[in-house]
Amino acid sequence: MGVIFVAYSIIWFFTTVLIIKSVEEKINFHPAWIALCTSIFLIVFLVRSFKKNYEPFKCPDCDELIEESVENSGASNEAIMYHCKKCDILWHTGETPSNG
Repeated sequence: MGVIFVAYSIIWFFTTVLIIKSVEEKINFHPAWIALCTSIFLIVFLVRSFKKNYEPFKCPDCDELIEESVENSGASNEAIMYHCKKCDILWHTGETPSNG
């Protein structure tokens, strides 16, 4: 989550500075309002990112929440799996990152 926060913050900062500098002499209100408005967008993106990355897996068939994946060794490119006990289905959702 830290990397996502830093990336969005850097993008937000430079975008806000560019917008303020480009419209600074053409607007009738304080540039801080632009920073406030763009801050709202930053918060929305951070919340969406957090929800996407930290929400528990939901079984596509029965909507059962599955809190933890099936334990694996953590080796490079190993499958990330979730087992739905209600449906007795093993869901493949991706692979662990490669080390190389």
